[in-house]
Amino acid sequence: MEGQRQLPTRFLHKVLEEIVEEAGLANTRIEIESGSSRGDNYLSVIYRVKVSGQRANAGCELKQDGVNFIFKCLPESKVRREEMKTSNYFNNEANFYNKVLPEFLSLQRERGVPVQDTFCCTAKCYRALNTDTTKDIKGAEEVLVLEDMQQQGYMMLDRYTGLDVTHCQLVLDQLAKLHAFSFAMRDQKPEQFNGLKDSVSETLYEETRLKGLQEYVASLEPLIDEALMTRVPGVSKYKQRASDFIHNYYNTMLKCVDGAEAEPYAVICHGDCWNNNYLFKYGKDDSKPTGVILLDFQLSRYSSPVLDLSYFIASCTDHALRCEHYDLLLARYYDSLARFIRLLGSDPQKLFPQDVFQVKLDTNFGKTSRSFSLMNEFTMTEKNVPCTGNRSTTVLYKMNVNCNMKIKKRNKEM
Repeated sequence: MEGQRQLPTRFLHKVLEEIVEEAGLANTRIEIESGSSRGDNYLSVIYRVKVSGQRANAGCELKQDGVNFIFKCLPESKVRREEMKTSNYFNNEANFYNKVLPEFLSLQRERGVPVQDTFCCTAKCYRALNTDTTKDIKGAEEVLVLEDMQQQGYMMLDRYTGLDVTHCQLVLDQLAKLHAFSFAMRDQKPEQFNGLKDSVSETLYEETRLKGLQEYVASLEPLIDEALMTRVPGVSKYKQRASDFIHNYYNTMLKCVDGAEAEPYAVICHGDCWNNNYLFKYGKDDSKPTGVILLDFQLSRYSSPVLDLSYFIASCTDHALRCEHYDLLLARYYDSLARFIRLLGSDPQKLFPQDVFQVKLDTNFGKTSRSFSLMNEFTMTEKNVPCTGNRSTTVLYKMNVNCNMKIKKRNKEM
C-alpha cells in the first residue's frame, strides 16, 4: 500500500491529536497509510494510522509504547459524497457506536453475563462523529476512528473465498448475540428500546435510491437468461421466475427490510453480513479461528433477524457447504440466540420461539438471499467464483439458482 504523509484535512489531524493525547503518549512518531485495497470499501476512505511514542509507567518512567487506529472518512470528492449519499451511511454507523452499542453492552453488564460469554466482537471506538455530533463545530466532518485490530492479530480473509463451517459458526454466535440484545431489551426495557431502534434507519432500500437500484437489477436480466440457458436449457419456468423476481425486486426488498413487517420479532441488525466485514484471529497452529470482530455498521437497520442470517449464508458460504451444513448452521444460530437471551434474563421461547424462527426463515430466506446476492454482484467478477467461464454464470452462481434441495424445500417460490 502507498504511504500517506497526512490525513486529508486539518480537522482530522486535530481529531488524531486529541486521541493521541488521551492515550497518554508523548514524543510520538506517526505513520499514515492507505487502510484498504481497491474494491474493499465503496462509501468511505480508510486510513491506517500507526502511533509510536513513550508512556509513563507507575514509577513515572517513560516506556516505549504505541497504538494503531483506523480512520474511516468521507470520500474527498463532494460529487461522490452526494451521489452515494455517504452522510446517511456515516450517520447510521455513528449512531450504532454512540447510542446502540453502549446500551447493549450496559445490559450485559447489568445482567452479569460471564466474561467468556459476553458480546465483545467490535473494535474499540475512539470517535464516531456524524452530522448530529459535529453540527456546531466549524470545519468539522464525519469520521469514525476505531482501534486497528490488526495490532491484536486479527486479519481479513479473501473476500472471494467462502468461509468454512468453523468460521461460520464463530460469526453466527456473534450475530445471534447481537440480535439477542434487541429481544431482551424490548422485553425488559420497552420504552428505552423504542427510542434505541429509531436511532438506526434504512440506508440502502430508500426512496432516493429506488431508480438506481431497480435499473441495476434490471440490467442483470440478460445475463441471468444466458446463464439459465447454459445451466438448465429448455426449462422456461426458471426464466419466468427469475424475470418476476427481478421486476418485483425493489418492492420485495422494501417489505423485507421493514421492521414493522417483522414485529414483534424485529431486531437491530448488522445489515451487511459479507466476508469483508469480519476480521478473524487464529491460534498458534493458524488453522482454526479463535476470535472474530464485526465491522461496518453503516447498513444497520431495524428488521427481521432472518435478513442478517440469510445474507450471511448466501454471501459467505459456497454450494458444497450449504449442501452439507445448512441445517447445522441454522441450529447453531438459534441455539446461540436462545442461550444469550437467557443469559440476559429473558425467555427465548416467549420472545422468539423456534417454530416462529423456522416460519420466518421459510418465508424470507429465498427472497432475501437472492436479493442480497444480486447486490453482491457489484463486487464480484468471473475470476471470483469457482468453475465459471463468464459473467452470466457468475450471476447465476450468486443468485443460488443451483441451490441445494434443503433450501429449495424451505422456499417453494423463487
